[in-house]
Amino acid sequence: MFRFTRSRIFVWDSVSVWHVAGRVGRERDESNSIAYAKGRKQAIVLYTRVHRLVAGTMQSFRMACPLARRAFYSSEVGTGSVYGRKVGRVGHIFIDNQAKKNAMSLNMYRQVPIAINEALNGIMNTTSSGDDEDAVRVVILQGEGTEAFGAGSDILEFPKVRHNAEAAAEYSAIEDAAAESLLAVKQPLIAKIRGPCIGGGLNLALTADVRYASEDSIFCVPPAKLGIGYPQQLMDLLLMAVGRSRAKDLLFTARTINAEEALRIGLVDAVVPNDELDEHVERVASTMTQLAPLTTQAAKLAANQDPNAIQKCSDCYESNDYKEGIQAFLEKRRPQFFGT
Repeated sequence: MFRFTRSRIFVWDSVSVWHVAGRVGRERDESNSIAYAKGRKQAIVLYTRVHRLVAGTMQSFRMACPLARRAFYSSEVGTGSVYGRKVGRVGHIFIDNQAKKNAMSLNMYRQVPIAINEALNGIMNTTSSGDDEDAVRVVILQGEGTEAFGAGSDILEFPKVRHNAEAAAEYSAIEDAAAESLLAVKQPLIAKIRGPCIGGGLNLALTADVRYASEDSIFCVPPAKLGIGYPQQLMDLLLMAVGRSRAKDLLFTARTINAEEALRIGLVDAVVPNDELDEHVERVASTMTQLAPLTTQAAKLAANQDPNAIQKCSDCYESNDYKEGIQAFLEKRRPQFFGT
């Protein structure tokens, strides 16, 4: 067994348990967390030693231990992190770079698929079959803190990681992979938006099935202000949300719009007072968790024109949930769905 006293990370041979920085957990004062590890370099050493002890792959450890993963990434270009948390039937994905209003660094884009895994299966990475009572039924994507969803990509690192066409292509591939991983989430994905939702932040929000915004939210598609290209994948998502003419208006003017206009053009699905956003999203998510997951997954595929939608819809009629739904209706009680 290996014990690192101040960070309180414990690892037991084949059964590995991480308890990071006491109760820092996801309250996550980054500076204190790293201080507990006595500096970034020692955190990275810790990361490597634990990896060797559990004899797992580097990738699996990054998924399993978000603190060590964030320490590892913070030693590279860019700051901030993207992490996930599973709370009952709800998965949460947090964009965390509060010093820069949650702007996305290149390494944060790299972390998105890992954060999704954390949100769906928990930090300990215990993969769920998706057919049990505690499986995640809905996922919420949000910015850490109360000031911003995401103020875009971190432009300060562009001279180093996006300095020419080749580097831009590599950057776009990582950004696209982040978007694709969010689009591949089979559960309903909710974007909870407050404050700036701009550029790269808006691109992530567009991958969500529904978007709920606070009254102080603002939106912008700024590539024309920077001279960068807007890739087809992101264009398709924007077109799906607001239509061709309004998408062109947002791109050609690069203007900033408020929440009211975003609602009017279809960029968001509801606008609520700032202090009611959390309650609104929690209420909607709670409603979704009580419905038949196979039905919502089939509906999501159909709405996205996925060719697998027809089979997924047919499968619903062979499911235990279908039998339960009909039986509960006849018995005038609330159904209990398990996704089987």
